[in-house]
Amino acid sequence: MKIFVLEATDFLTGIRLRSLHATAESMNKAAADLANMLLDEVEMLPDATPQNWQDRVRKARLARCAEVGVEPDMDSLDEDPIGEALGDDNGDVWFTEEEVMGA
Repeated sequence: MKIFVLEATDFLTGIRLRSLHATAESMNKAAADLANMLLDEVEMLPDATPQNWQDRVRKARLARCAEVGVEPDMDSLDEDPIGEALGDDNGDVWFTEEEVMGA
């Protein structure tokens, strides 16, 4: 059985959130809510949906880079979206898929 582990950190406190989801649909809905939290923190329209949340997280992180005055490496944006510029615990939403053994 596969589960989706959704994780996030916010820009302001660095608090890490984690939730487990049985379906991709559930995970994407929760991820959109978290992306909207990040967009709100950088004073952008919280318009993330389950279909576009990854793009909106990138948009929020780019705005955060501008806000704190760091230059993201645009060449590596697809591999590590602004990770080095902002650091690993400064606002992001991501998920992993994991196999679990069940009864």
